[in-house]
Amino acid sequence: MLSSETFRDALKVLCKYAKTRNPVVQYDFKETSNLAVLEFSQMVDLKGARILYTEGSMATVKTFLKFFLAEKFKDINFYFSYLPPSHANLYEELLECPVVFSWTKDQVTFPLEYLDIPMPLAEATALDIALLQCEGFISQAAEDFGVVGRIKATLFELESQFPDLKNMASLLNMTPRTLSRHLNESGYSFQSIVNEVLEIRACHFLINSNKSVKEIASILGYAVVSNFRRAFKSWTGESPNVYQTKHKQS
Repeated sequence: MLSSETFRDALKVLCKYAKTRNPVVQYDFKETSNLAVLEFSQMVDLKGARILYTEGSMATVKTFLKFFLAEKFKDINFYFSYLPPSHANLYEELLECPVVFSWTKDQVTFPLEYLDIPMPLAEATALDIALLQCEGFISQAAEDFGVVGRIKATLFELESQFPDLKNMASLLNMTPRTLSRHLNESGYSFQSIVNEVLEIRACHFLINSNKSVKEIASILGYAVVSNFRRAFKSWTGESPNVYQTKHKQS
């Protein structure tokens, strides 16, 4: 994206190749008569974790836009397809832009003229090389990222303790060796995927429920609450109680 000629070109690259890093989210870009619209949709049913995953995706979009637009990072609007959560008051503060809830889609809009902003590091040869590498990566890794997405979808569907790699392979109708090979080739470990889903679900329960930390630990498969506390701090850098105090509206 850094080598793209204009911001429009950079957005097109984002939409086409973002799936190489995140198989759960699909980005789409379109132009209206006066606005540019960047939409995204989740490719698996995240159930109760949908809001948190959407928040993470929008935060990524905000970082992307602010980096490329620099001082022109204004007149941006964020739209969310769900009702305002309990911590809705934090959205505009963190995104630094107006926010609208209960919209038809999850999307970001900004003035159409921003699309023609030239990229400071535009370089055609470098871009061609990067795109060629991306195409090759997609071709080689499509099946592997498909497996990552299937693992995440399966984990989000489960209500309690997660399966180990052997049992997950059985759920996906493949051998543990085949599953391990796909994960190695895609650059993921099984435990890193499990931890990502556990973190999303833990944050969801801490913010959107009245369950105690002990109850949440039990739901997520931790028999010893202190183990959950240590794991949560390794994921977020904060203890469950500190995270809940900071992010849950009283």
